[in-house]
Amino acid sequence: MGVQNETVASRLDCKTYGIFFAADAPNAASVTVREAVDTLTAEYRDKLEEISDTVQHDRQDITANDDVYYIRWQDVLAVFSSYVAGSEQGAPVAALTEEQLDKLRETMWAMNAVDYSTRAETAVIETTDDDGNPTTTEITETVLVIELTHKTPNEMAADYHFTT
Repeated sequence: MGVQNETVASRLDCKTYGIFFAADAPNAASVTVREAVDTLTAEYRDKLEEISDTVQHDRQDITANDDVYYIRWQDVLAVFSSYVAGSEQGAPVAALTEEQLDKLRETMWAMNAVDYSTRAETAVIETTDDDGNPTTTEITETVLVIELTHKTPNEMAADYHFTT
């Protein structure tokens, strides 16, 4: 795939994707790109909610390596199109088969990794007692940190061994 990948890598920079949007899927065995994006966005959101709902915590923080807290679909679709096309002209994709949807899902998760950790944080709270005397109380909270790691199209080109 060396020569084809050279074209793929250059297309990632030029942003000529070969993705077209269809209003309706041409048959029952396919979905539109818009439907695929909606489905995969819901899966991503469900993953975040599952972590938040199942991991014991008092407080939650979300971090992202690029300060972006959403999926950059234009980048995911560019990498997906380039990966499945492997040709200079790209592969027009108006609707996706189940196999293509799985590949788009794989690409989306590769570009939008979700991980988490917990840490204990101790805080000192100053209050007054019933007699008006100042008191301090030390509390320990469990902080859930959800970590979003996004990859750029160029990073994916390296991961998929596209060449320039």
